Amino acid sequence: MTGTARRAAAVAVAVVTALTVPAGAAPAPTRIVVTDPSGDGNAVNSQGGTLPLPDSTVLPVSMGTADLVSLELSHVTHKVDGRTVCDGLRIVLTMAADVVDQTGLLFRLLASGVANDVWYVGYDTTADRVLLQHRRSGDNFNIVLPPAVVSGRTVTITVPQKVVLQTGEKAGGKLFLLSADTRVTTGDRFPVLIDKVTSDARWARC
Repeated sequence: MTGTARRAAAVAVAVVTALTVPAGAAPAPTRIVVTDPSGDGNAVNSQGGTLPLPDSTVLPVSMGTADLVSLELSHVTHKVDGRTVCDGLRIVLTMAADVVDQTGLLFRLLASGVANDVWYVGYDTTADRVLLQHRRSGDNFNIVLPPAVVSGRTVTITVPQKVVLQTGEKAGGKLFLLSADTRVTTGDRFPVLIDKVTSDARWARC
């Protein structure tokens, strides 16, 4: 190939690429980590809720077991003949203090998807149950997920790929309007909000 032909071919590739990927566009990340300051798990630091704070000689009071310091979203995959196969999604919530054997807490991830107005995953430590709730076309659906893995300060929740597809979301789609929060369950209809993190990122599912 002559130099002129090579330059023409390179221009053709550049044109195809420009048509395929819009200028300035970036693929949605497959892994997201959102951090939050430690020490603000007290329902009053911009959390939008109210709670009678427990007696303490240390102020401000922060409930370490519900003090959310990071949210991590990633893929669960394995290899088959060199090909990556998606097994699902992983949600890791990290608190400021040990959450092993704690009851009365609710850990939640909330998002919107292409097919669902609401895509919600919640782990209730008292019931020891993980529930995925999604709302599509005005109808609400509940799916029980595998048990959460609680170790030290972290709570890990896995959403199997077959469940993702069951909710109507497509493989490779995106979740957006992401947020996670922690709440205290007191038997009331609305558990009290303790801490919350949000992200404007769009998370690409596998």
